Amino acid sequence: MDLDPSYILFSHSKRAFSGWSLSNYTNAEFEESYNASLAALDYDQRRAYVDDCQRIYYADAASLILAYPYQTYVWRTDIVGEDDWGNWSAQPGRSLDNVWGAHPLLLREPSESDKIILSTLEKVLIGVIVIVAVAIVAVLVLKKRKMRYPR
Repeated sequence: MDLDPSYILFSHSKRAFSGWSLSNYTNAEFEESYNASLAALDYDQRRAYVDDCQRIYYADAASLILAYPYQTYVWRTDIVGEDDWGNWSAQPGRSLDNVWGAHPLLLREPSESDKIILSTLEKVLIGVIVIVAVAIVAVLVLKKRKMRYPR
């Protein structure tokens, strides 16, 4: 999940019952710690509340908790190069299996070939927009002409 545990704790809280709940789980002690974690501004204090939420949820066995320490990943070497992995020491939150779209490892500057592809796509898009605009103007001019000079 995310580095910040807010979403995953939310999805197991009573607040998520309107459609975001993963398990329809509720526990008063969990809710108290969860709400306190949202209000805590001190890192260590918030971490204690988050740890408490995890302890409570785990002890209640509200859902089957799985862990896969050895996962298998596949990627295209023509798209993902050696420089795309980033510095894991400087950015320890990087992960190959982040759940939010493109994983953080690929948050890199576009390569020269990426820039050429993007530039070409922009030109094509602009061309299509110009053609559509000219067609719309032509249709409007023809309609206006027909209204002035009916047969």
